[in-house]
Amino acid sequence: MWVSVAAFELVIFIMTAIKGLGHFHEPRSSLITSIFRDSMLYFVSIFGSQGLHVLHAL
Repeated sequence: MWVSVAAFELVIFIMTAIKGLGHFHEPRSSLITSIFRDSMLYFVSIFGSQGLHVLHAL
């Protein structure tokens, strides 16, 4: 179960990163920068937590 949740979070992160990197070519908006930064922090914390759950289950 944890692997499917982690895979879903990875897909969401990749889609956010692709969209966020496209915005870096345009003049920077503080809102876009904040959303991109916060989504990266969210991904690292959730993916790390899910990774620990997977390792604990093994």
